[in-house]
Amino acid sequence: MSDHKASSTAGNSEVTAENPPKLNTFYDIINNLQKSLDEIVYTNKKSDEEMRSRIAAMEKRLKELEK
Repeated sequence: MSDHKASSTAGNSEVTAENPPKLNTFYDIINNLQKSLDEIVYTNKKSDEEMRSRIAAMEKRLKELEK
């Protein structure tokens, strides 16, 4: 019976006086969030560079067509 209770409460993340938060869990969450943000920023910068390159190519082609 205690095994069932242990497994059913294993995923319980409620913070109480009897179940204080674990600092390393907070650090893991913060580190994972930072990694995710870094990936988003990198992806956005890369997308921005690709868009600028495409726009420049289109502008160049447009100038060639106008001649």
